[in-house]
Amino acid sequence: MPELSVASFNTHAGMDGWGRPYDLTEACRRLDSDVIVLQEVFAPLGAPSQADDIAGDLGYTAVELPLAKAWRRKVPIVAGRGWEPRKVLPLWEKALRVGGRVDSGSADLVGYEEGTWGVAVLCRPPIVRTEALQLGRLRRDFPHRSALLVEL
Repeated sequence: MPELSVASFNTHAGMDGWGRPYDLTEACRRLDSDVIVLQEVFAPLGAPSQADDIAGDLGYTAVELPLAKAWRRKVPIVAGRGWEPRKVLPLWEKALRVGGRVDSGSADLVGYEEGTWGVAVLCRPPIVRTEALQLGRLRRDFPHRSALLVEL
C-alpha cells in the first residue's frame, strides 16, 4: 500500500484573534503533506477562497464546503500580545464573526469583509469522489454540522 501523508490545520480565516493576518500559504507549504484538511477557512464574496489560493500556489486540488456566513476583520483591532485579547471582546469587535442573524449592511460590520466560513481539503493525489455529509444542527449553534468526504 502506498504511503499518504495527511495534515489537519485550523486556519481561523488566516488571522489571529486580534485580526492580524499570517501567511496561510506558507503554513501549508511547511506542512508538506499529500492531503491537508483546513478548518475555519474563509471565502470572501466574489473572490477566490483561501483554499483556492493555496491550492493554486502549491499545486493542490481544493474541495471546499461552506458551513456558514462569516465576516472577517480587514484591519487588526489593536496591536496586542499573545494570540488574542485576554478579555472577551464584544461581538462587534471580534476578528472573525461566524453565523447568526446579522444584516450585511449593519453599521457594526464596517471594517469587515463578508464571505463564508467552512472546511476544505487540499489534495495532491487525484480525487475520485467528494460528498457533503449533513450531520444535523446542535442547539444554539449557527452553522449546520457537516462533514466533507473526499475519496482518493
